[in-house]
Amino acid sequence: LVAAAAKPPLAVITSYAAANYNLQQFALATNVAAELANGVVYITPLRNFVIKALFGIGAQDFFSPVSGALMYLGGLHAAVAVQCLLAFLGLRHARETLAFMCVLHAFQAAVGLFRAVKTRNAGKLSDDMENELDAFMGAGGGPAAGAVVLGLLSACGLGPTLWL
Repeated sequence: LVAAAAKPPLAVITSYAAANYNLQQFALATNVAAELANGVVYITPLRNFVIKALFGIGAQDFFSPVSGALMYLGGLHAAVAVQCLLAFLGLRHARETLAFMCVLHAFQAAVGLFRAVKTRNAGKLSDDMENELDAFMGAGGGPAAGAVVLGLLSACGLGPTLWL
């Protein structure tokens, strides 16, 4: 604070704006990468790996309802990635996009955590403590944790005016 007080106000504002802009761009780029990765994995045949790893279901053919639901979800993730990319390139409002991402990630975290807790309370996880954490994370805890991290990063990209 002392160093900031010694500088002219315009220099402080300019340096803060540059740091905030970089964090905003980093948050948008991270959201692009995460949403695009989810989109690609869910749309392509890699979805069978996700179905097996996260849900314990064997490989599904192209026409199964599980495969169709994940492909639809992949399309939504890809569309969100495009929105974040446009904001990153300056073609959409970055703050509005990051605010949207905060809300999206909050919903994703809530669904993941709800699913993980319900799965645990229903006794569907392993009794083995070492494997229970893996099962809990696969049941929704992992996606919930990722959503919280991305949501917090998006909130940081909004800057301190989020709290005003």
